[in-house]
Amino acid sequence: MIRTPGVSMDFKKITIADKIVFGNNVVVALAANVPTFAVPDVPLATLTALTTTLSNAAQAAAGGDHQKIATMHAAEKTWETTFGTEAKYVDRIANGTQATILLAGFVATSSQTTIAAVPAIAHISKGVANATMPGSIHVEVDFDATAKNYLCIVSSTNAPIVLNGNQFILANNPTVIAFISDSHRKFDFSGLPSRADVFVSVVAQNSTGSAAPSSPLSLRTL
Repeated sequence: MIRTPGVSMDFKKITIADKIVFGNNVVVALAANVPTFAVPDVPLATLTALTTTLSNAAQAAAGGDHQKIATMHAAEKTWETTFGTEAKYVDRIANGTQATILLAGFVATSSQTTIAAVPAIAHISKGVANATMPGSIHVEVDFDATAKNYLCIVSSTNAPIVLNGNQFILANNPTVIAFISDSHRKFDFSGLPSRADVFVSVVAQNSTGSAAPSSPLSLRTL
């Protein structure tokens, strides 16, 4: 099956360091090709400012301060949303022409489609309690190119999560106290019980289906 190339949104899944490089490259590419990209939906000055903000926030968070880390994650989400808007503009201008997409510094999706496989079981690479906000935790999973969405689930016990296909049924998971569904690999929970043991599982998903939930990771909130 053949499909028209479009702008890949996988730049939202790369590391912050790579996002900073990518963002600067996009600005340079768009500025160098003004005849093609005459009136961007997002001004280049805005893209530059957001990339600078993200870079400064990452440097400030390097010391491990939880508030500065939260600020970095907020800057990252703003960056992703705004560059996503610009990507849609480039996609509209390119109208399926791969060379035009590349001209803007973005990556084109493949023109060849294949049936996606169910993602592998998600691997939680980081899980920490927020030292400055009682009842809050931060969770991250490793990048998986086949995963398009994640369901991050917090339970009060380490009982395995039960899915019925792609359906999450609360009656089958009575100890679940919170969950987040997001296409990003990072999750911030708040309002959880303070000074309590909680258990985190992640389900990787795509259009084909859901992977088995990851084994529960134990964390203790402050």
